[in-house]
Amino acid sequence: MRSFAPLPPGSSPTRLPAEDITGEDLNEVRFQLVLRGYKMSEVDWVMRRLGVELDELRARVAELEQRERERESSPEGAQ
Repeated sequence: MRSFAPLPPGSSPTRLPAEDITGEDLNEVRFQLVLRGYKMSEVDWVMRRLGVELDELRARVAELEQRERERESSPEGAQ
């Protein structure tokens, strides 16, 4: 398990891109530790699971968009 230096009061390690979030982005998310919180291993498991699902969905959308572009550019699709 990684260990991080304490953060200054009022700051947060939680960062995500404004758009196009990937599974890797989710894997890199870190939450501030507090006295009463969640079990870290459970949060890590959920974040990994969401990351995989997100990447699979993005790949599927890209595949379908590519098929649509190919269909539209084919002679049969242009009619």
